Amino acid sequence: MLITLQPRFTLRGFSLVEMMVASLVGLILFAGISFIFTYTVKANADALKSAHLHQELRAVMDIMIQDIRRSGYWSKAVCTINSNILWPATTADYCGGLAGQSNPFDVITINDDNTCLLYSYDATPNGVLDITPNKADIPDERFGLRLNDGAVEMRQAGADCVTGGWQDISDPRSIVITQLQFNSNKTKFTDINTNLGRIVTREIDILLQGQLKKDPGTQRTVISGVHIRNDRFCINAKQCPGI
Repeated sequence: MLITLQPRFTLRGFSLVEMMVASLVGLILFAGISFIFTYTVKANADALKSAHLHQELRAVMDIMIQDIRRSGYWSKAVCTINSNILWPATTADYCGGLAGQSNPFDVITINDDNTCLLYSYDATPNGVLDITPNKADIPDERFGLRLNDGAVEMRQAGADCVTGGWQDISDPRSIVITQLQFNSNKTKFTDINTNLGRIVTREIDILLQGQLKKDPGTQRTVISGVHIRNDRFCINAKQCPGI
């Protein structure tokens, strides 16, 4: 007797509708993963570009601060003291016999639109304001910083704010400087006496703003301040131009 066994379970595949629903769900998941991946890559790229720009601006700011801080330095600053206070030997030997001299490096000038700062310091140091840039061992000691044509420049050869003779300290191939501002509002003036003079304690605030040359949308602003180490002394309080 032949006995036919009937299968307990019926096997069948997915229907067309089920396949379409599964494919749709898969596409939605793939699109979501692709979006997250793309967003993450872009966010990382933006972060790297922003960090690069910030680093470039910070480097330029540090160069400016370190140089500005030296302004007003004079190796013979003791010679500004009155002759009745200085030792006679100091007056005769170190100050060339003349006490109460004016510091030739003490004036700092900011132009009208606050984009250019001029200053000097005794870089040699020999006690003399050198203006002979053609000698390799004696640099021109009239320095400065300015914004020009999308770059921060440092003064060479004693040039003024509007002429040539400046050198880039920011990299114009990489970043564009959109704003540079010098502000001396925190500078303090202390009059010793109308006839005895004025002490000027100088503070310079600096605002530096830039953007990447290849991606103008990446912008950063760096703000910092610098305290001038060498206070200025004006013999006559009424004759103290600049800061």
